[in-house]
Amino acid sequence: MTTSHDITATLAHHIVNTIPDTAALNAARDGVMYFVATALPIAQGAIHDSNLTPLRQVFSASDSLTRSVILGYVGHALDFDDYHPAFRGHPSMVILPALFVLSAEDTRLREADFLAAYVIGVEVAGRIELAAGARHYGLGYHNTATLGAIAAAAAAARLLGASVAQTQNILGLAATQAAGLRAQFGSTVKPLHAGLAARAGLTATKLALAGFSGNAAQVLDDFLSSHCDGQQHPEKLSENWGTPWRIVTPGLEFKSYPTCGGTHSAGEAAFALRQQWLA
Repeated sequence: MTTSHDITATLAHHIVNTIPDTAALNAARDGVMYFVATALPIAQGAIHDSNLTPLRQVFSASDSLTRSVILGYVGHALDFDDYHPAFRGHPSMVILPALFVLSAEDTRLREADFLAAYVIGVEVAGRIELAAGARHYGLGYHNTATLGAIAAAAAAARLLGASVAQTQNILGLAATQAAGLRAQFGSTVKPLHAGLAARAGLTATKLALAGFSGNAAQVLDDFLSSHCDGQQHPEKLSENWGTPWRIVTPGLEFKSYPTCGGTHSAGEAAFALRQQWLA
């Protein structure tokens, strides 16, 4: 098996150097539009959310770290957010808040760079879930919160042009912050997880690019070892990278109903049965 250092270095190389194709960039545009549509009703007050008041009181500063928490929350609050079957979570709700606030800080960043970073983030999200295996979720972790922090960091690193060495450091700094429990499902902490994961990814990236150094080797491997009950497959972080891009296949799923994506098949079956009975 490849060593953890080689795995981290290879993943960082992919994050920095690979170029998404046209199909992936087009899928990214769809994801951006869907995120905006799900986030705006809460963000602009068209739908009242009493939790925004305390959130804005606590996360009131104008810097990107605090804004990312709010943006992640409002994207996830209606439960209409997209999801990714290979991630078992909501990658856009952690990746796009990080990218949006970074783009607002530096207007020189181009649309093409934004979309490429988004594609890279979704790729990492899908791959970190494959590496973690099903036991991570089964142990009670919320993938959007834990694995999402690493995906957001990867996307932010790509958008800001981090080097391979810096990206290795960024991945380790994100992994050490990753947290979030499924015990909070059914509460408003669940959408807060998305904002906190976006902030963790941003914090990792900003710290590394400011010169803060952590361990670049073994952190991802140790994260998987400590969070996956021995069922981890770290080699899957990089093998067959981008073939196809995970934002294309299996792709992002856009919800028809404001519920967990896992309930939609049962809902559709109920509608089909109702139609048959009424026919």
